[in-house]
Amino acid sequence: MPTRDELHAAIAREQALIPRLERQREEAQPRVRSLHAVLDGPAEGAERTSRRTSPLATAAEKVAPFRGLFRGRRDSQLTRSNAH
Repeated sequence: MPTRDELHAAIAREQALIPRLERQREEAQPRVRSLHAVLDGPAEGAERTSRRTSPLATAAEKVAPFRGLFRGRRDSQLTRSNAH
C-alpha cells in the first residue's frame, strides 16, 4: 500500500496534467467542429459543387483549426497594461 506522501505526490502529478489536457481539448474542439462540418456536407454520390466556388465556407474551414491556437492563456494573467 502506498504511503501518504506517495499518494500526495501521485495526486500532484495528475493535477499537473489537467491544464495541459484542457488546452489540448480547447485546441481540438475547432478541429472536431470542422470535421463535423465536412461530414455533414453533401452525401457521397450527390451532385457536388467545387469547394472553391464557396469562398466563405473555405475560409471558415481554414481558420477553424487555428482559433484555439491564438486564444489567450488561462494559466496567466495580465499584470501591467501599456494602454494609454
